[in-house]
Amino acid sequence: MLPFDNAIVTVPMKGWQIRELFDFIARRFGKHGFAQIAGAEFKVLRGRAVDIRIGGRPLDSNRSYRVATIDFLYTGGDGYTMFEKAGPAELSGKMTHDAAVDFLRKHPDYELQKRGRIVWQGGMPLRDMMRSPR
Repeated sequence: MLPFDNAIVTVPMKGWQIRELFDFIARRFGKHGFAQIAGAEFKVLRGRAVDIRIGGRPLDSNRSYRVATIDFLYTGGDGYTMFEKAGPAELSGKMTHDAAVDFLRKHPDYELQKRGRIVWQGGMPLRDMMRSPR
């Protein structure tokens, strides 16, 4: 999220829309605009998101979830058009740097734990990770 500073917004999304979002993220591994997630986890199998869990529970395709993102992605930045299609955004009034500082002040012993949110099954798509110097 940093060094860029964006406004945090929330948008209501149905479970099936989140599945489409996570499929999009899965296809972007090793490419520009690969998103990070929190509060959810999924596995990637053959370029698709599987075993999606929100807050530790299986994704319900018909349930409505409140999803936070940044205004850049909400308005289609890096190809993330699914946020705006899901519905109107609610502005939080917070910028990403302010939210990060506030959180760390409230949780001074916080340890970053990024493992397990996105798990790759099968072979890694190395062809997308390798960049030819030519």
